Amino acid sequence: MKNLGFACMLALVWLAAIAGAPHAAMIHPGLVLCPTGAVSNDAPVLAERCDPRRMNQQWTLDKATSELRLDSTTKKMCMDVAGKLILPAVKVVVYECNGQHNQKWEFMGAELRVKGGRFCLTLPSWDEKEQFKIYECDRNRWGGLQRWYYAP
Repeated sequence: MKNLGFACMLALVWLAAIAGAPHAAMIHPGLVLCPTGAVSNDAPVLAERCDPRRMNQQWTLDKATSELRLDSTTKKMCMDVAGKLILPAVKVVVYECNGQHNQKWEFMGAELRVKGGRFCLTLPSWDEKEQFKIYECDRNRWGGLQRWYYAP
C-alpha cells in the first residue's frame, strides 16, 4: 500500500511517504479534504479548516488498488466520484470502497486525477465548506484549485 496519508499541519496537508519519508501538499492555506458529518455513503467531501486532531482529515492512497481511503473509519471508505459519472462538475463524495473505476485516483505531476482519465479533483472556489468536484484538468482555467503539491 502506498501510504500517502493526508493529515494537516499548519497550512500544509502532509502526504505520508511512498517509502516512509513525508511529502507535503498544499491546496489552500489551512483547508483540507473532509467528509461532512457522519462518514457514510454519499457524504460530501468538503474543504474545511485544518485540524490535525481530526481523523476525518487523514487519507491513504493505496498504490495497489488506486483507492484513496479515509483513515478514520472501521469500514473501508473511499473518495468516490458520485454516481460513477466521470463528467465535468460531478461531486466528490465518500462511499464504501467497491473497486469501481470512479474510486480510482492517481497523481500526475501536481494533479490528482481520476485514474486513466483527464478529470482532476477540483475545488470550485477557495470558499471554506465548498464541495470538491471533478473537472477536466486545465491549469490555465483552474490554477491552484486543481494543484496538489508534494515533494520528496
